[in-house]
Amino acid sequence: MTDTTQAESADERPGLVRRMFAALHSPEVAFEALGQTSTCWDWIVPAAVVAAVGLAAFWLTLPFIEAEGRAQIAARVAHLPLAQQEQAAAMAGKFSTVTGALFVPAGQLVLLLLAGAALWGIGRALLQSSVTYTQTLAVWAYAALVNVPAAIVRVPLMRVRETTKVFLGPAVLLPDAMVDSFVGRVATGADLFLIWQVCLAGYGLGVVARGSVTKSMVAVLVLWALCVVAVASLLPHAAPVRPGG
Repeated sequence: MTDTTQAESADERPGLVRRMFAALHSPEVAFEALGQTSTCWDWIVPAAVVAAVGLAAFWLTLPFIEAEGRAQIAARVAHLPLAQQEQAAAMAGKFSTVTGALFVPAGQLVLLLLAGAALWGIGRALLQSSVTYTQTLAVWAYAALVNVPAAIVRVPLMRVRETTKVFLGPAVLLPDAMVDSFVGRVATGADLFLIWQVCLAGYGLGVVARGSVTKSMVAVLVLWALCVVAVASLLPHAAPVRPGG
């Protein structure tokens, strides 16, 4: 490639905002650009957008989060005297508000770092690519922008139904009693938006790593499926909520 060709490619490379939009409707444009070059801004900016949308969704659904948290606590402390039950419920409400506001951005950051490392490992080991960690962080950050349309769909549904238990996948077919079971958690993990995000990350890795897109997508999907099963197996079962507490 001549210097003239490189300069033309650089000029034609879409800007950051355009790349972020393209990640959802024209992913080949976004990830081809990442394959050319990437900086820390390619993962910092989309990650910040996703965190901001997550915080907005959290505050908009906070009343339902608190109500469901109080119901679970009430079920667990039903054997205690009434005064202690009320105290536990009040503390749980404050705790869920503070920790939730902190957990949203912190959880997104931890997930980004771990997912970026997993994509980097797949790119290096399976695709035999020299892809960098900065690039794989950006791949996941761009894929995580799926959370924006997901929030646009979920939050209104949660507010209409007055519950956070809104499912957009096979979990919608399960009775409420099965949601917190192993099968229910696996079904919840098969959320349509999450599948879209994982497929997008697999596709993006294949493009950026200049490897097999099919092999990349299969590897990322398999790793994601194993993580869903592991989390469903390790999480404790929630206490059943009895009417009347």
